Amino acid sequence: MMIARRPWCIYGLLLYWCLGFVSLQADECTPSRCDYQVHVDGGYFARYFINLSLPNYNQAGIVGLAVSAVSDSGRVKSIGNTRTRSLSNFQNGVPSWSHFNIPYDQQVFFEVIPATHNPEHSLSIYRIDAGQRELYTEPVLVNSDNLLLTMDLQAGEYIAELRGLNEQSTDSELDIQGYAMTVNSIGGWIQPNTATTYMPIYLFEPSTLHISVLFGDSYQGLGASKPEVWVEEFSPYLSTVAVVGQRVWQNNDVGLLKLLEQELNVTLGRRITTNLQLQVIDLDLSALGLETLPASLFNFKQLQKLNLKDNKLAALPPEIGQFHTLTELNLTNNDLQTLPPEINRLTALKKLVLRDNQLQYLPSEIGGLHSLSEIYLGNSRNGHNNLQSLPPEIGQLKNLTKLSIINFLPFQQLQSLSPEVVGLTSLKTLEIEFNNLQALPAEIGQLTNLTTLSFRGNKLQNLPPEIGQLQNLRRLNLGGNQLQRLPSEIGQLKRLRRLILSGNQLQKLPREISQLRNLTELYLLNNRLQQLPLGFERLQNLSTLDLSINRLSQLPSQIEQIQSLRDLNLSSNQLTTLPSEIGQLRDLGILNLDSNNLRELPPEIGQLGDLRELNLDSNDLETLPPEIGQLGDLRELNLDSNDLETLPPEIGELQSLRELSIESNDLKTLPPEIGQLDNLYSLEIRGNFLVDPPSDIANQGIDAIREYFEDQD
Repeated sequence: MMIARRPWCIYGLLLYWCLGFVSLQADECTPSRCDYQVHVDGGYFARYFINLSLPNYNQAGIVGLAVSAVSDSGRVKSIGNTRTRSLSNFQNGVPSWSHFNIPYDQQVFFEVIPATHNPEHSLSIYRIDAGQRELYTEPVLVNSDNLLLTMDLQAGEYIAELRGLNEQSTDSELDIQGYAMTVNSIGGWIQPNTATTYMPIYLFEPSTLHISVLFGDSYQGLGASKPEVWVEEFSPYLSTVAVVGQRVWQNNDVGLLKLLEQELNVTLGRRITTNLQLQVIDLDLSALGLETLPASLFNFKQLQKLNLKDNKLAALPPEIGQFHTLTELNLTNNDLQTLPPEINRLTALKKLVLRDNQLQYLPSEIGGLHSLSEIYLGNSRNGHNNLQSLPPEIGQLKNLTKLSIINFLPFQQLQSLSPEVVGLTSLKTLEIEFNNLQALPAEIGQLTNLTTLSFRGNKLQNLPPEIGQLQNLRRLNLGGNQLQRLPSEIGQLKRLRRLILSGNQLQKLPREISQLRNLTELYLLNNRLQQLPLGFERLQNLSTLDLSINRLSQLPSQIEQIQSLRDLNLSSNQLTTLPSEIGQLRDLGILNLDSNNLRELPPEIGQLGDLRELNLDSNDLETLPPEIGQLGDLRELNLDSNDLETLPPEIGELQSLRELSIESNDLKTLPPEIGQLDNLYSLEIRGNFLVDPPSDIANQGIDAIREYFEDQD
């Protein structure tokens, strides 16, 4: 039976584009199953949904839906490994199950993934012969650990049944994988007057679908009505449609898409089944290898979104200007060298994406896109855009809220910001990253609506004082430039929450930086800072502070006043001591002190009750204070490359510790208390001089060390 087309398919105001559906009559029904069969066209992108409902069904029980496909060429097509999850509770031991076919003898892998609350299950494998289930293996008991079972099965039809052994056995999963699994399957407990969810499948060739509805032992019969099964076909091209007043398109509109289909078939050399029934507003023609656009495309006058990403378009035809209702146009990853003048006729366009092309310039007509709010012009690793400048007409885009020129390759070399750009007073996000900007104009201060400003990866040596006029700025990224100083006006950015200054040449910070009272994240890694400015402790909302790879020789004791700190990175500095006041940072969760010159830790380190990660790699530590054992939440401790000769017995009190690394020290012994670290699963201890326990035992891990000390007792 070929799939039938219906003249309508309406599910609401926004939905997938439905090509047609057909309701099936059962070829055979028994008390345990109903079988259906239907032939479908298939195609390069053909997608189908198999639906099941149980009308007037007044009994609860287990119901499964299984679908397999055999192509017209005779090849059994895999439509995905089976995976089943209970659709509801196991209901006092009632099972969830997966039905599958295998076309030839093979190994099949079963994995049971129990729910987190330690249920117990049994897994049974049944073989189906002439509609009858026959137990194939004895049930396998499954506890809280995952079960991976490998079984050699002969070609045939099977059911894998997962049964909970207690009332809490809910939401567990059963994965089944094989080299040729030909069925997608769902199954679970069905309450009265409910239906299973639909099952999506993809078919690349014309195929015959074999559909089975199976009823579990608890199912009490069909009653007066049989299951309703129907098949729907959905289009690959249109992700969204709209119904205007519940009106479908006329026949001539259907013909438009058929014409587009024919042209694409010629272009791609593939058969693609299409049939339009609702108004098209969103058309996806991405990744089709198109070198030109089909002429019939321009008949869709009401198109709102057009995705032409990942094609081979070298130019756009003048007809592109006919899309007067188009709001989004995605041209990412094509071969465009310029845009046609007619681009300015897209008067409704709000979002234009031109990443990863070969653009050398933008036409002056770009200024005619008066509705445009977002434009993306950068390169990823595949792009070759090389815009040296932006046209003056860019300043006419008075509704532009986002301008993004982010580059990841050295093709985009924007030299400067034109005065017209800084006149875009509606702009909220300006991202010009990895270009060749060497200075910013004073007019940058006119962009008073900016909330996000990023000039990462340029060659800026200083900032204009007018930067302080950006009173609405929340995020400022100036990383990877050549800044040697910051203007004092930076302290006027009262709403700033995130400031990135990493990878510059800053030797000091202005005192005014302490006025950024709303700042929560400050990144200063890889600069030349020797000290922090007076008043730095006034940054009372700071939660993340990265000062790594600088030249700090001491940490001011006033650091204790930044009580909000949760992540502090001081690695790769020249610290020899820590102030005792560091113990007042009670909310600190991560402390990174690697690659300094620390000889000891203050006892107050033990007051950091919320500390989860402590990195002391590559210092000069000879001992650890006993207070280290007070870090009850510590999970990771790195002590590599120090001068430790012993560890304090209190190390055994770190009951939350999961990872401990003490490589390349001078350890000769380990305290027996290290065996008390019950949650430790990673211990790195090579590069020491251990004799108690011996190195060959210690290198085997914590279990071997624990056993060694137990034997000593």
